[in-house]
Amino acid sequence: MTANENLIPYLKDNGEGRRLGTLAVFVDQGIKEDRPLLAIPVNLSLILNLPDSLAYVGFTASTGRKWQKNEIHRWEWCRIEC
Repeated sequence: MTANENLIPYLKDNGEGRRLGTLAVFVDQGIKEDRPLLAIPVNLSLILNLPDSLAYVGFTASTGRKWQKNEIHRWEWCRIEC
């Protein structure tokens, strides 16, 4: 994903809200319209064998031989509905 302006990305684990669970990535208008750019059915709590149910969350990116500046201007983590 490359943009010449600031995008407002939004990642959300809907848990059991969408049957098996869905990891969804929202960008721009998709946030308000609840229309994800990418939606993958997954139940993270079943896939990850986490000690004490704790995990680290973060971002990573790769562009191969070229470089690209990726900035996160704001980050929110919600354990309940935001």
